[in-house]
Amino acid sequence: MRFLSSGAANTIACLLLYELLLFFFSPTISYFIAWLCGVVFMCIVLPLFVYKNEKVEWKKSLYNFIYYVVYLFVSLKLILYFISLNVYEELAPFLALCITVPMSFIFTRLIYNRK
Repeated sequence: MRFLSSGAANTIACLLLYELLLFFFSPTISYFIAWLCGVVFMCIVLPLFVYKNEKVEWKKSLYNFIYYVVYLFVSLKLILYFISLNVYEELAPFLALCITVPMSFIFTRLIYNRK
């Protein structure tokens, strides 16, 4: 439940930021900026709130960051793919989330539950 609530808060904030940034930037730039803000948030929230670690272990957060770099490119490719299928650019990130969120849960659980 903690993963879902923190992920939902992060997703909502990042999607709102993405939607706002579309007024000024391309979908690619907008997504990257929103993504970067989300990664910083999750590298702090996941270990402390979700997985109840006593502190942020930067080595584990580095692994998480590397995962999120891969996640960025996968998400961006999915978003651009959906846009190429004539899906509205405002809707494309939601479709990408349906694919990437389960992957995130599995990977971050592997990282932060290791002792």
